[in-house]
Amino acid sequence: MAGEIEEVVSALESHLQGRKQEVAILVVDPQWDFTEFGSDILAPTVGTLPVPGADLRYMQTVNELTRKLKDCLNAPVWVTQDWHPIDHCSFSAEGRQPFVDTYIDAQGKTQRVWPVHAVADTPGAMPFLPRELIDHVFYKGVDPEVEAYSSFRDEAGRWTGLADELRQAGRSIIVLYGLATDFCVLYTALDARELGFEVWWLQVGSRGVFIRDSQSREQVEHEILEQMRTAEVHLL
Repeated sequence: MAGEIEEVVSALESHLQGRKQEVAILVVDPQWDFTEFGSDILAPTVGTLPVPGADLRYMQTVNELTRKLKDCLNAPVWVTQDWHPIDHCSFSAEGRQPFVDTYIDAQGKTQRVWPVHAVADTPGAMPFLPRELIDHVFYKGVDPEVEAYSSFRDEAGRWTGLADELRQAGRSIIVLYGLATDFCVLYTALDARELGFEVWWLQVGSRGVFIRDSQSREQVEHEILEQMRTAEVHLL
């Protein structure tokens, strides 16, 4: 994995030569509840919504990748965090089965039911990324009535303000990775492109839930890659 990280960082340095001052590193939802270790690596349980493959090796990869990118690109790191109220609309309750059941939200959209996760101010909502690597934290999913996958726009269509924050910092290029590939990372990448940002998605730093009705994992992965390419997201 170390060799793969070195290759990715070297490729980015080459592609972004002369434009490093425009780069922001955006790590999406690197939170304990999405890992296979819960909130205590010394006494591992399982996060409330563990993403397959978000194990100790993955966390070490994200930490090392972020450290090297920060050093080599001299770029600030933004971390997004789901920061849900305990009564968030997506949580399983009253007999709703997580991962399987769906519901219709206030906007008339079909949304998936999830286990209770990333509740504000709980250990599982905290980032596993070392604090010294994080320059900015951006919270999302704070409205109890609205789902929020993208870091830039919630499912009610409201812009979150992250784009303005990045632009004010002079950042027009986003290096993107995190959890989970097929939801928050994907939606963030597509919205960033719609907003005019140049986006580089690092697959080595991402893992996916890969849940879609009547589709295999391979079909979902193919669909994600096609969506990324169509939006002109750079893949590494």
